[in-house]
Amino acid sequence: MAQHKTTFGGVDILRLPAAVMVMFYHYMAAVALMALSRRLGFSWPGWRRIGPMTYPLCLIHDVGAAMLGALMRADVPYLAAIAAVGAVSWLIATEAEPRVRLLLEHTLFRHRLKAA
Repeated sequence: MAQHKTTFGGVDILRLPAAVMVMFYHYMAAVALMALSRRLGFSWPGWRRIGPMTYPLCLIHDVGAAMLGALMRADVPYLAAIAAVGAVSWLIATEAEPRVRLLLEHTLFRHRLKAA
């Protein structure tokens, strides 16, 4: 009997549809939560802290994935590893990004033309 190949480029094609569905359900749950919070007028000041963290997460996703993998190999619990990556993103959003912006405003963008 012939053996069926279940990997393609190192990816287990039998598990790929399940992973895609899990990502899709997480995305839809996030969209539903946003719509529900808007509909119910749910206001939480923490959104202003969490929102700016999304861009640093996008920028450091490779570093964050490597960090997550290293923590998992070191037997750090999954949620603690996720929290560590989130903490790095928070530090970038609250500490590094404002300082870099200020540095750029005082150096590179100092001679910007003023609006009339």
